[in-house]
Amino acid sequence: MSDPQTTIRLGLAAGHVRSGQAEAIKGFMQDKNWFYWSPDDIKARVKALADRGYENDPAISTTKILLY
Repeated sequence: MSDPQTTIRLGLAAGHVRSGQAEAIKGFMQDKNWFYWSPDDIKARVKALADRGYENDPAISTTKILLY
């Protein structure tokens, strides 16, 4: 059973975007009220996880191994 206040929002996390297409994709996604994570957004989020202190979480440990 889900929480009645939970909302679903579609989006795209892109690992690679063709040169010159990033702004068009971003605009399209905003028009639809969908989220868009560009390759730079993904890199920043992974780095933010890696910069966190120790946590017993495999995802955070993996980011630390990948980046450091």
